[in-house]
Amino acid sequence: MRLLLATGLALAACALVPSAGSAEPVPGGVVDPFRGIAGVQIGMREAVVRRVLGEPDFRNAQAVYGYGDLTIDFEQGRVWQIYSTGVRFCTPGGACVGQRGARAKLKREGVPTALFVDFTGGPFLHACRKVKGRAISFDASVEFQRRDRINQFFVRDSGTRCPTREELTEPPS
Repeated sequence: MRLLLATGLALAACALVPSAGSAEPVPGGVVDPFRGIAGVQIGMREAVVRRVLGEPDFRNAQAVYGYGDLTIDFEQGRVWQIYSTGVRFCTPGGACVGQRGARAKLKREGVPTALFVDFTGGPFLHACRKVKGRAISFDASVEFQRRDRINQFFVRDSGTRCPTREELTEPPS
């Protein structure tokens, strides 16, 4: 059900509060579809994230850190989800937020994405792969009219198995 929480967590990121001594926002970075974004990897400890990126611009009580257009969610002190909205976040093959042709670029990179529509009607591309015994999901929310244009990238730990179609599209219970 973590995937279904993503929308709520993305909204919760808007309620983040500034932290003292925060670092500069992360201006962009490499999106590694089944590992992480901007040098932050799924499973990384909070302290390591702070060493890599500095103190967050924002953090909230739900262990969500904000670094400009990059948001990191922690569970039990480890990264379980990373999402980015800035146009300078791109995959190694050049699929970037705000750019057209993203689905074709992802396919050329070997990231087979399926198009889904979530319970709110929002279209997104999804792929999932096992990495070190964990199911790592890679999602890209896309525009309603131009479904090949990315609005946001997500990389998340989906647990021990990839989510089913129903889990990806049904509202949380």
